[in-house]
Amino acid sequence: MLFALSPLFVLFLAALYLILFLAAAFMVWINEKRVAMVLCLCVVCLFPFLGPVLYLLYDLSKKRHYFKSFQ
Repeated sequence: MLFALSPLFVLFLAALYLILFLAAAFMVWINEKRVAMVLCLCVVCLFPFLGPVLYLLYDLSKKRHYFKSFQ
C-alpha cells in the first residue's frame, strides 16, 4: 500500500482548508477593490492551500508596512 491516510487526518486537512479559505476570502472581500478583488479571489480559489496562505501573508505584510509608517 502506498500511503494510507486516516479519516481523522483527512477531516483535519479539510477543516484546515475551510478555515484558511474562509479567512482569506473574507479578507479579500474587506480589503481589495474591483479587479484586485477578482484576481485575489482567483488565486485563493485556484491554489488550494497555497492561495489562502499566500494572500494572508500578503495582507499581513501590507498591514505591517502600514503600521510601521506611523512609527
